[in-house]
Amino acid sequence: MITAYEKIIPPDTVSELIAIGQSVTQNAWRIGDITNDCIYLNQLAGNDITKQTIYQAVGAFVGRASRTVRFYAEVSEFYPKTIRQQFEVLSFDHFRFAMKFNHWSEILSYATNNMDDRGRPASVDHLIAVFSYPEQEQEDNNILELVANLRKAVYKIPMPGDIRRLVIDALQRIVEAVEMVKTNG
Repeated sequence: MITAYEKIIPPDTVSELIAIGQSVTQNAWRIGDITNDCIYLNQLAGNDITKQTIYQAVGAFVGRASRTVRFYAEVSEFYPKTIRQQFEVLSFDHFRFAMKFNHWSEILSYATNNMDDRGRPASVDHLIAVFSYPEQEQEDNNILELVANLRKAVYKIPMPGDIRRLVIDALQRIVEAVEMVKTNG
């Protein structure tokens, strides 16, 4: 099975895709900056216009949903231009992912350091795999406590008895799996 991206996509297409990606990133930053400028200018002028209205207006002109424009604006506001330049090889989505964490700089550095191994930054999917789950891991006791709370909640929800039994059985299998992992550790 071929897994190297460079063997899947022809070299001339790779170059074109990289250029498109850089263009998308540059445009996302610019749209975000323009949106934030419009928000600031309208506030300065004392206009009674919501941010949402500005997101919609910018989105109408650039052909993007207001939600997308809001993402662009939030990320652009979060990262000063010096940080953007420091990590300029990364896509806008790298920055958007990293800003969810207090250690965003470590995540961006990790992505750029990955260039030594592959010649391109770590993908956002790779960052999600490396950085999202360790922060969300629950200790065994927390999982057992969560299951106990779910059991209590199941009895409060009106549902047929056979369905309730299926849910309780599934929760019991979770408890057994956690205990088996603890025992075989």
